[in-house]
Amino acid sequence: MLNVMLIPSFLNSFQKLTQSDKQVESNYNLIKNQYFSNESLFKDAKFVENYLNVEFKKNKLTSKKGLFIFINSKDLNEKDVLEIKKINEKILNEYSNLWSNYYELLEQNSVMKFSSKRNKRLFWIERIYDHIFLDFFKL
Repeated sequence: MLNVMLIPSFLNSFQKLTQSDKQVESNYNLIKNQYFSNESLFKDAKFVENYLNVEFKKNKLTSKKGLFIFINSKDLNEKDVLEIKKINEKILNEYSNLWSNYYELLEQNSVMKFSSKRNKRLFWIERIYDHIFLDFFKL
C-alpha cells in the first residue's frame, strides 16, 4: 500500500523535471539563434585592461578573464610587450576562426537535411562549439 502512495509523488517530480528541460531547451535555442545572427561578431573585438580580456562593443559582450596573456608594462620591456601582443592576437584569431567554422556549421545544418546518424554527430559537434564559446564569453 505504501508503494502505491508514492506513485503520485514520483509522477509530480518527473513532470517537474520534464518541464525544466523544456525551459533549458528553449533558452539554448534562443542563445543559439543569437549566435547564428552574429556572423561578424569578432570583427569589432578590442582588447581592454592590459589585454586581460576582449570587448565586443556592438553586442555588449566581454570575454572571460584569463584567456589571454596579461600585459604588465611596468615589468616588461617593449620587445616583450610586442611579443605578448602578437601571441594574444593569435589567440583571438583562433577564436575568430572557430567562430567562423561554428557559424558555417550552423548555416549548413539549417539548410541541409541529414540522416539521423549524421544529425547525432552534428549535434555533438555543435555542443563542443557551444562549450568553447560559453567558456569564452562572460555571460
